[in-house]
This record gives sequence, structure tokens and C-alpha cells, in this order.
Amino acid sequence: MIYRLKKVFQKKTDIEKRVESLLKKYVDDEMEVLLHETPATLEQIENFEYKTGFTLSESFKSFCCSKYHLLAVEVKEEVWERPYCGQRGPAWTFSYGFDVHGFDVESDEQYYIPKLYEYMKSECLTDTVPFLNIATDSDPFCFCKDDTIRQYECQNSGMEYDMDFLSFFELQLKELCERKKAYKQYKKMQ
Repeated sequence: MIYRLKKVFQKKTDIEKRVESLLKKYVDDEMEVLLHETPATLEQIENFEYKTGFTLSESFKSFCCSKYHLLAVEVKEEVWERPYCGQRGPAWTFSYGFDVHGFDVESDEQYYIPKLYEYMKSECLTDTVPFLNIATDSDPFCFCKDDTIRQYECQNSGMEYDMDFLSFFELQLKELCERKKAYKQYKKMQ
């Protein structure tokens, strides 16, 4: 089940306060935040870490155990048209939002980190943990064992980011705001 951001819970954790602060800073009335119903448990995350040999950051683990896990941030459809099959245009004009993945077994496979990890390991031959995708972009952002974040193209490592999860999350919010502004200018020129 998906909830809108306006549905708040009584007691907030530290990570929830920090994420909420970032969302208030960047998300305006032309955007929406979609949340999945069930947060991960620390036990689920620790089992994943044990099986894979990864140690995820405390901030990402806290994020996954909070109400903000499995979060999607999107520009509303009335502001940013969704692409259709066969549509042509600059690639960035299709990037209307992003999803942060999680550990909820009830979620779709495309958002379930253990399944995404197995896919990356078997199909892309890389030992990374996919945790974020930009809408319509098949190249996930992944945690690497050297504590960096990389965007991967299958068989090829892409850009590297040396920052923690919350800094990267803020970067994605900021870049989405910049793309939204550019998209509106682009549509005016059409």
C-alpha cells in the first residue's frame, strides 16, 4: 500500500527527522512522495549483510527501518508528462523521479534489494547493492564494498560518488528539482 507524504506518524526517529527536513527543502507542490507501507526490520537487513558480506551504512539501515523506506519522489504527471513507448527526446526528459529500494518482501521485485543484488551479481557480474534508480533509467545506483556509491551500466562501472547515503539522497532531490526546472523550460520551447 502506498501513502502520500502528508500522512505523518506520531513519533519520529532521527533519520526520519533528517529525511523529512530534506523533503521539505526540495519537494514542492508540483512533486509527490510515495511511501510503501511496511518498513524493514533490522533482522532482515542483518541477514542480507550476513549472506552477502556487505556492511551497509548505519544511515541507510536506519532509513530502511523508518517510514521512509521504499520511497519514490516524482514530479506530478500534470507537470511532467510520462514517456510513452517509442517516444524520442533527450534522455533526461524522461527522468521525472527516483525510487529508493528496500527490504520489504511484499514489494515488487524491482524494489526489493536482495533480488536486485542477485540480479547484479549474476547478470552484470558485479558485487554491488543496488539501492536507487532514476525513473526510466535502467542503470541503478549501488553501494560498493569500498563504501562508495556508483551508477552501474551492465558490464561497466559508471560514475563514482564518495558520500554517505543521506548526502547522496539530498543530491538526488536537488538534481530532480533542477531537471524539473529544465523540463519546464524545454516544454516551453516545444
